[in-house]
Amino acid sequence: MGDPEGTVTEVTPPQKGAGPHVTLIVLPLVIVLAWMLENYLLAGNPRLFTQANISGLVIYTVLSGIIVGILVPVVRVRAAFLSGAVNMFQIGLRSLRRTVAAVSLTALALYTVFVFSFMTGRGMDRGTAAMLFLLLLPTAIAAVMLCWVLVGTHVQASVRSGGIVVSVLAGVLLTTLVFAIAMTVIFAVPDPR
Repeated sequence: MGDPEGTVTEVTPPQKGAGPHVTLIVLPLVIVLAWMLENYLLAGNPRLFTQANISGLVIYTVLSGIIVGILVPVVRVRAAFLSGAVNMFQIGLRSLRRTVAAVSLTALALYTVFVFSFMTGRGMDRGTAAMLFLLLLPTAIAAVMLCWVLVGTHVQASVRSGGIVVSVLAGVLLTTLVFAIAMTVIFAVPDPR
């Protein structure tokens, strides 16, 4: 067909790209599976949690905890947010006041536990506590970012058309399953005696 000036207008077919199920279900699960494999190879297989060494701890923390566990989910969640697939509430972001209150109460509770454990003499020495903190904090942040923020929000967004009950139920069930498997991979290392 032509336009008013006599030139031909071409109709371009829709571009083939990643469909919504690929970007909302498959890609987050592939990222989580890669993270689980990385955790097994860096922490589980060399038994990093039972025989901590500084170089293994640093490599594990940087690769698994920070790069794959925190930065990759931030990039994926940002892309989903910018596309409109997820919103701020689904990602878990709340008002600054609620966030500050939750972080403050959590820090106070942890501090109280450490103070009481040191006062009773049953606590660990400060070096061991610091290493444990440096090991487990990035692991915990990565687990939340990957399992709850990335997988949970993306699954909810993919089944949103089924209603809020289906969306929340599917998100919670799959997220819980992925989180349980991830923690099993990290901490349940067989003891070779």
